[in-house]
Amino acid sequence: MTSDDRGAEPIHVLIGPLPQVGADLRELITKYHESHAYQIAEVYAFRNQSDEAFVWLDRAHAQRDGGLIETKVDPLLKNLERDPRYTAFLNKIHLPTICRPYNTGPECVIDRIKTSSACSSGEGH
Repeated sequence: MTSDDRGAEPIHVLIGPLPQVGADLRELITKYHESHAYQIAEVYAFRNQSDEAFVWLDRAHAQRDGGLIETKVDPLLKNLERDPRYTAFLNKIHLPTICRPYNTGPECVIDRIKTSSACSSGEGH
């Protein structure tokens, strides 16, 4: 894959006809498992297959995949955000774990309490 078509394969796997999606994903994994683990994780995350997505995110981390820089803003990973493993993964790759408004995990509730306390006391402004 060249840098110009880096994301083309995963998108095709996501939008193909359902019977073909599984075969396309297997082919994607066969071809790119050593170099594009992040894109494989995107496909699994989009398909709500969290366990597989986190396995591939860990592989992407081990491969030092450049796609990891997009983890916090990648819409294909949105399905993972409510999973506690997502916050743990962000910590592992040294990205801040700022919670989005709809996130209700315990760490986010604590963040909101700390933030609102700091704001109401005049701190952090």
